[in-house]
Amino acid sequence: MDNDFELQSIAELVEKVICIIDDENNINDSIAIRLVELLLDKYFYRDEKLAFNNPLEEKGFSFIHEHLEKNFKDLSTDQVYKVLSTILRSIKRHKNGTRDYLNFVHQFAGA
Repeated sequence: MDNDFELQSIAELVEKVICIIDDENNINDSIAIRLVELLLDKYFYRDEKLAFNNPLEEKGFSFIHEHLEKNFKDLSTDQVYKVLSTILRSIKRHKNGTRDYLNFVHQFAGA
């Protein structure tokens, strides 16, 4: 993703929207992980039915999905996988507490 500005733009959008969801709902890193996993299920694995654990997951997923569809209509499966798997690795790498990733990403992509 280093030299691909389109992939970087997609990642920035997803992380920005996660920050908006956090500002509205004060989520934790586990919810951010779950949102990205749901997005992978939808875009990469093409799951038609997603299982949400609570209304916040459904609302957060819908919010990110809406922004992706509006801003990046022609995403390939490869692009989606690269971006979402990179974000997921980042969350897991920073997740030492309950909000380490979110605190980190707010510094760079906060809304």
